[in-house]
Amino acid sequence: MPTATATVTQNGSAHISIKTVVIPPGLQKPSVLSPQPLPSPSMSTGSHATIRPLYNRATRAFLHRDIRLTYSLLEAAFAILQRPQTSAPDAFTDDRRKWDILRVTLESTVYASNPSQAEKASLPDPLLQSLLETPHTLTSKFYNRSLSLFTPADSVVSGPNAAHIPPQVLATLVLASLKVECPEFGRVMIEDWLARRDPTLGAVDDGTEHEDGYAKIMDLYCLHILPKLDQWDYVFEFLEYESELSVKTRERLKSNLKTLQAQYLTARSLSRSPSIPNGFDSPTPRPHSPAPSSSSSSSLSTTSTHTVVPSNRVNGTPHSNYRSSSSSSSRSDVTARAKVQSHSPRLPSLQAQNGYARSSHSRSRNSRTASSSSASGTRPSTLPRAPPIAQSTAVPHLSTYSLVKAAIQPYLTTSRLTTLFFLFVVFPTVSFLIRRRRRARLMGTSGTAITNAELVRRRLGGVEAGLLRRVWGEVSRAVIDTVKMAGSGLV
Repeated sequence: MPTATATVTQNGSAHISIKTVVIPPGLQKPSVLSPQPLPSPSMSTGSHATIRPLYNRATRAFLHRDIRLTYSLLEAAFAILQRPQTSAPDAFTDDRRKWDILRVTLESTVYASNPSQAEKASLPDPLLQSLLETPHTLTSKFYNRSLSLFTPADSVVSGPNAAHIPPQVLATLVLASLKVECPEFGRVMIEDWLARRDPTLGAVDDGTEHEDGYAKIMDLYCLHILPKLDQWDYVFEFLEYESELSVKTRERLKSNLKTLQAQYLTARSLSRSPSIPNGFDSPTPRPHSPAPSSSSSSSLSTTSTHTVVPSNRVNGTPHSNYRSSSSSSSRSDVTARAKVQSHSPRLPSLQAQNGYARSSHSRSRNSRTASSSSASGTRPSTLPRAPPIAQSTAVPHLSTYSLVKAAIQPYLTTSRLTTLFFLFVVFPTVSFLIRRRRRARLMGTSGTAITNAELVRRRLGGVEAGLLRRVWGEVSRAVIDTVKMAGSGLV
């Protein structure tokens, strides 16, 4: 096996070009390094020749959804693939990228597909364990694993660096975060990559490929991740300060972003507005009808809000037998609808749809049940039908009298009305009659005429006032004084 030696002089930190060995500053000046074995070219070539056919088999197995075979080939490949020794590209650079993309795609697809119990039985144990993880934990595992794979060995001391992840692998990681519904971590990965990347790193061999990878990351970041997080203002501001993309690419992103924002606002406004069924003019929802019987379940239309019951055999009797048994109720229902239409000729007609005829508001519950059961076994009725009348969901215009009446309605009971009648009608009337009788008796008494001065004196002294009147006067005076004090701020 060939060996190599070199003499190194100490200048702070010395580097050897062979295998890039770093000598610490505190080390004494060596005269001759110990022989270092170099990797055998035949071993490297053999590993490289072995891993290429494995990738072709793994991709075919993945396309045929052979998850177990694909995962076993992935394990065999990553047993050969190791982290690079330096930042410079080596013979396995493309293989690391392709195999890591395939691994992330496989695991995210299995996680997002929500496999059934039969499919879980054929999955490997690591994939079964990943199904129990949260989306954030899963995407974090993908990202840390890629960091460990692509960070060179000479940079491990400073920690994993996202700048070493190829743009194609980062794009796959971001798409996986979108697939498992975790765009928050997709934003973390992109922003970490943007903060640590060096524009010259990775562009040594092919600058055009590196620019295309950066444009792809910007496309995912601006058109998928940030809109998914409802960060519309931030993404427009980000594009204003971005300087690495070409003007044409930046304008294309802005145009696509405006289109996405318009579609998002339109979809949100449509989701907030109530949906109006086809063929109906009233925006109010249809009234709730009683639960249908088993014989009328198959006549429900697709717009019905009731639970649909399968139209199969009920109690051992085929569904066709219900047609003959409900013919009499169908005839009575058609007659009832004809009478209702004759009383409301001005209402617009409406053709029955989906074989389901809704009953009128004036019919009883039994009539509506018979109507729904007859419609399931016969053809739709061609009689004109009035559209549904607006229900109580629309608030009617109430007059002041109706509001006052509704406010005092709870207090207008029989006992309370009787009490109020005696207090404010009977007692004042009796008091008035007694006072009139007393005054007439005083005016007609013996000889002494009551002068006007004496009448005034009695009135001022409250002699003529009865008990009820004095009580009423005191209560009224107390209420008036209280109101005046409250108005002046004394209470």
